Amino acid sequence: VAEVIGVTFIYPHARRMTPIRPRVDRVLWRSLMRSAAPVGTALLLTALVNRIDFMMLEAMLSLEAVGRYSAAYRITAMAEKLPLLMMATLFPIMSQLAITDRDRLRRVYRRAVAHLALIVMPIAAVVTLLAPSLLEFAFGPEYRAAGTALRVLIWATVCLYLALTGGNLLISVGRARDSLWALVLGAGINIVLNLLLIPTYGIVGAAFATAVSFAVILVVTTLAVERVFATAVTGTP
Repeated sequence: VAEVIGVTFIYPHARRMTPIRPRVDRVLWRSLMRSAAPVGTALLLTALVNRIDFMMLEAMLSLEAVGRYSAAYRITAMAEKLPLLMMATLFPIMSQLAITDRDRLRRVYRRAVAHLALIVMPIAAVVTLLAPSLLEFAFGPEYRAAGTALRVLIWATVCLYLALTGGNLLISVGRARDSLWALVLGAGINIVLNLLLIPTYGIVGAAFATAVSFAVILVVTTLAVERVFATAVTGTP
């Protein structure tokens, strides 16, 4: 119902900006599907990285462990809303600059990463310091035990903040497959580390697997972005 209300509100405003005339254009549809496939697959892999640890914790430990881990995850999920909102504004700008001005695109990218780092590092420091108390305040004293997991998970959030701009930039310049491969690698590492660490370290092991996987995604994404800028400078494919 909420989604229907949202569309009902947005549609009249969209019609003022451009006429909406549905028509069948199979050539355009095929082109859009080819372009969208890597992005859609990347979104599915992101969901996998964010959820596979819950399923593995339930299968390998217990629902109680899932509950504690979920509490820690909800703290980091709240912190992760901000960069997603920022990308909703920044992505169209990067898409335009990808066509018109690659030098300015580079400056916008580096400035966005720097600003996100300035935002997330204090958040990570506070959460690392106060993790058990934050969990107790939000969910009750029985969740203090998830404090160590939260202290690890917040650094996965740091990596997400720093990688998100690069992932969106790769999509804007038509290199969505590079972002996809970063997520494929991150998802594979996450699954392997969960299998190795959960039996011994429980939810802390799952948190460490998530943090490492997002760190790998950050490194691979950053390298791919730097290759894009190097190609723009040298003119080589």
